[in-house]
Formats: sequence, C-alpha cells, structure tokens
Amino acid sequence: MSASADPARLPVLAHARQRLAALLAAAEPPSRQHLAAVLLDDPALALQVLQRANAVPHRHFRAEVTTLEDAVHMLGTSEIAALVERAVEAERTLTGERLRAYRHASARAALAGALAADWAASDRDMFPAEVAAAALLHNLGELFLLAVGDRRIGRYLQLVYLHHVLPHEADYVALSDSLGSLGHRLACQWCLPEMVRETMRPHNATYQRALGVMLATQVARDACSGWQHPLLGRDLWLASEQLGLSPESLATRVNRVIIQVLGRLPVLAETALTTLPSPAAAPAVWGLRAPYRAPFCLAPRADELALCRCRLEQADAEDDSHLIATLLRGLHRGLGLNRVAFFACDPREQRLRPRLFVGSEFEPGFNQGGGQQRVQVLLEGLLEAPGVVRVGEGGAWPLPDALAEWLGVGAFLVMPLRRRMVTLGLVYGDRRSACCALDRQVESGFAAMVTATAAALARQSLDLSRTHRPPGRPKSP
Repeated sequence: MSASADPARLPVLAHARQRLAALLAAAEPPSRQHLAAVLLDDPALALQVLQRANAVPHRHFRAEVTTLEDAVHMLGTSEIAALVERAVEAERTLTGERLRAYRHASARAALAGALAADWAASDRDMFPAEVAAAALLHNLGELFLLAVGDRRIGRYLQLVYLHHVLPHEADYVALSDSLGSLGHRLACQWCLPEMVRETMRPHNATYQRALGVMLATQVARDACSGWQHPLLGRDLWLASEQLGLSPESLATRVNRVIIQVLGRLPVLAETALTTLPSPAAAPAVWGLRAPYRAPFCLAPRADELALCRCRLEQADAEDDSHLIATLLRGLHRGLGLNRVAFFACDPREQRLRPRLFVGSEFEPGFNQGGGQQRVQVLLEGLLEAPGVVRVGEGGAWPLPDALAEWLGVGAFLVMPLRRRMVTLGLVYGDRRSACCALDRQVESGFAAMVTATAAALARQSLDLSRTHRPPGRPKSP
C-alpha cells in the first residue's frame, strides 16, 4: 500500500487550514515563526510543507530542511498559500467514525509535538523545532491508514484506546503490518528529514533526542486515554529522569502544555484527555510494579516462519542487517514471540549495543535495555553460550527479581549469533502471556532460526571472499 502513497492523501483539519489561510491573507505578512507554529498543530499540513520543501532543488542540495520554519523560508508565502488552497479538508472527505478517529489522531500528534518542543527547550536542545516536527509525524502510519480508509484500523483503535492493549501487540492482531514500520517506510519514501525517520526506529531510544520524541508520543497518547495505558508509569519516570525533573515538576510542565494545546485545538476535548495527576494524588498512574497482563497470545504463523526460513536459506548477496531483520520477523510473526531483539557486539567498547527490535516499538524503556547496567551484565555473561539459553523460570540461568520486574516477564530466550567463529551479538526473545509460555517447541524453533541466520551470514562472507580476490591470485579449479 505504501508503494504508491501520496502525502496529499492525508487531509488537513479545517480549523488549522482556516487559521493558516487567515494569517496568509492578513495585511501584514506573517513571520516564519508564526506560520510554523500553526503548521505544528496539523500533521498533514506539516507533512506536505516539509515534503515539498525537501523536494525543491536548492544550492545546499545535500542539506535536509529539518524544521517547519526553514521549510516556510524555503517555499515562501506564495507557495504555502497555494499548498493550503490545494489541500483537502478531512471534514469534507471523511465521515462518521473515520473522521472522528482521524481528528483525534491529528490532535494527539499536535500534543506530542508540543510536549517534545517543550521538553527539548527545557533540556537546552539547540534545535527544539526539529524534535517537535519528528514527534508531530511519529504516528504517520496510523494517520495514513485512517486517511486511506483501511478497514482494519478500526479494530486496532478499539484495542489500543478502549481495551488499552499495547499498540505493537494490537497491530499484530488487527493489521498485517507494524504501524511503526509503515510510518518509517512512508517517511523514507517521502524523503522526510532524518530526525523524523530515525525516531521511528526503536533501537534509537538509546539517543536522548530520539527518546524525547518517543516519550512525548507516548505521553500524548496516555493523556488522551485518561492515563490508563499499560506501562504508563515507566514512561513517566523515564521522562522525569531524562529531563532531570521531579515527578511533580514533570506533571506541572505536561499540564501547562496540555492546557495551551487544548486552547488551540478544542477537538482534544472530545478525547478522554485529562491533566496528569501527581504521584501523591494518583500513585497507580505512576506505579512501576503493576505488571502488564497481555490479554491474548500472539498466535504463531507457520507460513510466516516458513517464508523467513526460506529467505535465509536462499539469501544471496544481502547485507547483515537484512538477514538479521528477516530472523527477527520470523521469531516475532512466525513463532509468535512478543518482543525480539538483536544486541550487537561493539568491538571498540567491548559491550553490547541495541541494534534491531521488533515487537517493542512503543516501549522506549525496553529499547534502551542494552544500555542498562543490570541488563548489560546479564546479557554479556551469555555471549559464550554454545546454543539457546532459557533465562528465568524453568531455565538453567537465573533471572534476578528486580530485572524480571523491569522486563515484565518471568523468562526469556537468548542465543549468540555467530559468523563462523566470530560472535556478532545476542538474539533475545520473550512471551508476555502466562498461557502461552515459552516451551520446548518454541526453544527449538528459536534455535533453528538463529542457526539458519548464522549459516546465511557464513555463506555471505564466503561469497564475498571468492568475489574479491587479491590481484594476480589464480582462480581455483
């Protein structure tokens, strides 16, 4: 579906379009800052302006236009006015529940952008507008499916906003694709700025600016759901730690932004939006110990597993990242593991680094796992394991209670990934539901997929050595 996607298919909200049109028609020319501020209240308008600005040939052709203010400067008010005139209004093209959901998703995106901008400014970021634009467009996949009328998105929204299922588990059940992956493909296809693209990739949670975007998106979603989402407390404490603010100070900042954005976007009042209570007033909201109970298992899919296995066995001249991504897809969608990850060995620092994640797109705390000292020590101790290791309940390797609580599971699987005799990193997989516990069959399937990937990696290096012979070396008979 994303192959023929057009940014113009995302309709703009009538309220934002009218505000922008009034500014452009005023007797006194509006400032770039004022125009950019209005664009930040509508993800579809912002998307079209950013995309158009980056498509214009200019003398700094290697430099991206990363902020809306720079995009306005690049295009000029005449081009902005023409774009606004051509834009399609959501209120004229969408109806019923689809319109309501699209309006709410757009307003949540605007709130995320405002939170990210406020936090970046608080943290003395040099370019808070760049962070704000990334947060505004972070849920691009959801907006796109609502705009094109994909019927599956309705079930997804029910699971996330009514039943409070984690988004990346809801899209496994309701959709045939990850919304995070769809958004990233669209951002790449439309040549959106690197900050927009890279904050959609879970492993970048290890970088402070990207983490701010991810947390702002989470908190905006939580606010519009009445602070009921699972794992909410972890996100709030992580944001508090990242910004160096007490929980009370964080609540004050969040609530100030909510009130400001609500004044500009009355549509937010149609959601379950409330201000963030302090830990003293609502300890359950800030709680870290309440475990997330998955309401369902992720069903294993034999066809997906066979397809990924076949791709690994037939891989030809593919890079390591593609092979590892195929492995993780097979473990997630084939075996039905909730979260799978690859932590790569960093030869310079002699430590593991988060490299690829699947099934944890909306868990920035987990995606930082390779950088947490207690996780680091445990995983690095397993790098020399000869095969798959079950850590925790029913396994030979103990899982400390504090770490089990942080991970939210009682056991997980790990196995080193090697190219011949060289250890490239560690593959991780877990299941959240007690009724779909890790069993011998899953362990066997996990080991088989990692082994098939190691064989594919070994073939790749062998083919490379045969292709690139030193000059003058005779060809083998």
